[in-house]
Amino acid sequence: MITTRRECVQLRPVALSDATAIQRWYTEPQVVEYAIIQPFLGYSLSEVQDLIKKWLGRDDRKLYVVQALKQNCDAGLVFLEHIDWKNRAVKIALLIGEPELRGLGLGQAALRCVVQLGCHDWGLHRLGANCLATNTGFKKTVYKTKNPIGCLFES
Repeated sequence: MITTRRECVQLRPVALSDATAIQRWYTEPQVVEYAIIQPFLGYSLSEVQDLIKKWLGRDDRKLYVVQALKQNCDAGLVFLEHIDWKNRAVKIALLIGEPELRGLGLGQAALRCVVQLGCHDWGLHRLGANCLATNTGFKKTVYKTKNPIGCLFES
């Protein structure tokens, strides 16, 4: 698990038992509207479980559940896609699936954990974040995220 003491979140690798929550999050209107990475849209529970199984076995993709520590619940997902170990780069996507937990800084805290994980622990040098032009919340989150490690973080 990835945690920093000053943060309000913790990241943990996704498990098959998370499939029900993931399927539910992908029915949330705001997630559907803003999701660039849409692997679970319209999937049945068994299809979500099958996709999770495929992702668990890949070296170029990682999927983490964002746990809200104060609320003591799972809040969303962080995707690390197209991990290029040779060139030390990754693309990141984030969603806070629980509507009542949006706007609390959980996304920003999760991105700080990802910077720690990617740059410090894995030695990556370039983190990229893609989002739709209309997704102002994610853009604010990316720009507010401080990068104390010195790795290039672009959106």
